[in-house]
Amino acid sequence: AAPAMFHPGMMAQQPGQHGAVQHGAHMVTLNMVLPKKYLGHVIGRQGKYINQTRQTYAVDIKVDDKNATLVYGAGEPGAALAVIGSRDAVWLAAAKCAQNLLVGANAQ
Repeated sequence: AAPAMFHPGMMAQQPGQHGAVQHGAHMVTLNMVLPKKYLGHVIGRQGKYINQTRQTYAVDIKVDDKNATLVYGAGEPGAALAVIGSRDAVWLAAAKCAQNLLVGANAQ
């Protein structure tokens, strides 16, 4: 079974909380934690999937896979993704990341 993409620690910040404004649109940040061992399914070879997602949805996606304190589930090493952009774009990009994760994890 594939791991769940959205961890209870996932948090969406409301427009006023992030404080960034670009071209009059409020920006939001969605933070996700996923099992580190599946991060490659989200990023893709040479960044193919993550770069396509960034470009398609006009979002910024930051990856933190170096933080040893990030855990997923019962102590499994975790990685964090922060998706930043307009509210609708952030949710669409997060869904695409989840899709890439699930497709890749199910292929193993």
